[in-house]
Amino acid sequence: MNFGYTYENEWSKSLKNARDLGYKFWYNKLVDTKALDYSIRCQACGAKVYHNLILPKSISDWIIVNSQNTNFLENKSSKNKTSYPLVNIAPHQLKWGMQLHGYAHTNYHFAIHNRHKKGDYRTWILSAWELDDLIETVYPRKSIKWEYFENYLELDRAASGQAWSIFPYLDLILEKKEETE
Repeated sequence: MNFGYTYENEWSKSLKNARDLGYKFWYNKLVDTKALDYSIRCQACGAKVYHNLILPKSISDWIIVNSQNTNFLENKSSKNKTSYPLVNIAPHQLKWGMQLHGYAHTNYHFAIHNRHKKGDYRTWILSAWELDDLIETVYPRKSIKWEYFENYLELDRAASGQAWSIFPYLDLILEKKEETE
């Protein structure tokens, strides 16, 4: 089972729930390059055509837009018991995130997810700059111990257990939801 896709599915439910509760934004899941590699077939013969296909790298997993800014969110998940492996962070995503974050009303965040203990999953939100600083702090290590994430925004699991309470993240990146009269 791919836990990264499970985590992305939980975010999909969380974003839909937040919008249903009155947060004003549009969102879309950006297609992973790996997902494309295995699904493209020749329309004439049905053969896989990924072997010679050159695809652009995906900038992030999600784009979230409102009237004030554009936000990119990259989901990262690990079942490692003690730390988060840095090999899971694609260099181009950190580079693009640092270039985009704070530029022209644009934010780029990573949602780092600890999935090693069943039923006790945890998620932290870090900007690209915060993650880069954290990586510099632990250098030359190849991973970040989970306790290092304790100083960053942590999201709670939604009561359903199938999604996340992402409201603190949305309050960080979006204008406050309009109060109904």
